[in-house]
Amino acid sequence: MIGFTKQEKRFALFFLVSIIVGTGVKAYRQQHLSKPDSEWQEHYQAVLTDFRQKAHSDEDTITQQQASIQKATPRIQKSDLVESIDINHATLIQLQTLPKIGPVLAQRIIDFRDDNGPFKSIDEIKSVKGIGPKTFIVIKNHIKVE
Repeated sequence: MIGFTKQEKRFALFFLVSIIVGTGVKAYRQQHLSKPDSEWQEHYQAVLTDFRQKAHSDEDTITQQQASIQKATPRIQKSDLVESIDINHATLIQLQTLPKIGPVLAQRIIDFRDDNGPFKSIDEIKSVKGIGPKTFIVIKNHIKVE
């Protein structure tokens, strides 16, 4: 090891020791840690098969339960729950029960009403920003002006 620095000599020594130890560990594993015997593999396969069958039957049970729940649950839409609401006196929460009306649009309706006075007809609600012809068609049967 002539011509090498002290640090290079240490690295070379570390590298050689690492190779020797690695080779020894590999040889030990090959001799003493052989593959499991056939009895253990048969037991493992039996447990795995049993687990898969139980998991599959549980999935079927869950699917059947979900299907029966879906059949028993009626489809209710927001528009089914809404009665006619007087847009001149409705609160923020009452306006949000209208289909296609969320908290932002409900606040805009209230702000428009406060700025311009009460609505004279339900058609005036189209003047509120965000309520166009499509939204009006959806909500017109659920609103009134008194």
